[in-house]
Amino acid sequence: MNTSIIRVLRPALLTLVLAASLAFSADPLQTQMSMEGDLEVDLIRVAIDDSVLTTVFAYRNNGSEEAGIKYSVSDVYYLDKSEGKKYHVLADSQGDWIAAPVARGSIAIETGMSARPVPIPAGGKKLVWFKFPAPPTSSTEINIVLPDALPFEKIALEQ
Repeated sequence: MNTSIIRVLRPALLTLVLAASLAFSADPLQTQMSMEGDLEVDLIRVAIDDSVLTTVFAYRNNGSEEAGIKYSVSDVYYLDKSEGKKYHVLADSQGDWIAAPVARGSIAIETGMSARPVPIPAGGKKLVWFKFPAPPTSSTEINIVLPDALPFEKIALEQ
């Protein structure tokens, strides 16, 4: 990999690792049930920095068997009720979603030939994060919609 790319990505990866370790120990802001049986989804973090809204979710498998998640990133959005606007996940200049884990436009794992669901072992957790355009500074709360989960409603924003 090009060393200049590594130099640019290293701070972002370090931040993500630190956020991930905090996310596994932090109390969720809100928890919703997944439509997929024994999965629950915790909203761990909502933060606005430099006109970008970052969200971090932890999928928890409360079941006795491995579960998996796979859905199109294009189906993820938040609603700013004060403006009546819907905001989708950001994409970079090459059209790749600014989210993880992403494979072939979905929250999934790349297999080389296709994308498969992100596995979540029984009793385990997996993190998923998204970056969105930030809402206007006048916005005080949003609703976040993930496919196959109940909506996260009235999420307070600190601008």
